[in-house]
Amino acid sequence: MTGGAGKLSGGMKQKLALCCALIHKPEVLLLDEPTTGVDAVSRKEFWDMLKKLKQQGITILVSTPYMDEANLCERIALIQKGRIMSVDTPAAHHRNLSRPAVRRQIGNIFKLIADVRKNDAVESCYAFGEFMHVH
Repeated sequence: MTGGAGKLSGGMKQKLALCCALIHKPEVLLLDEPTTGVDAVSRKEFWDMLKKLKQQGITILVSTPYMDEANLCERIALIQKGRIMSVDTPAAHHRNLSRPAVRRQIGNIFKLIADVRKNDAVESCYAFGEFMHVH
């Protein structure tokens, strides 16, 4: 085989890494932003794989900056500046959202988030898939 794993796309590399982690048949799987920088199709396929692993009884802990991915989980811990702000189900988090939110879509969301967070009036600002939510 020429090129090996280095020639794979980002999504395929992440799927390969997941498969390698499963060789040892873990009871718990810890994933740190596994789909950051991965295309939308590969993200969906990766989460489909995680769903199947969960059905096999594997406990999965995922950190993600994408709220659409967090909504696929049973429980969400919202962390800000290293502190756990709350832990609850996705539905409960949505019900408890008492402050108004603005939703915008833009090309360079990471620069926009960084700029918005500089405003003292902004309590929180995060990516939600391809959108940005600001409180």
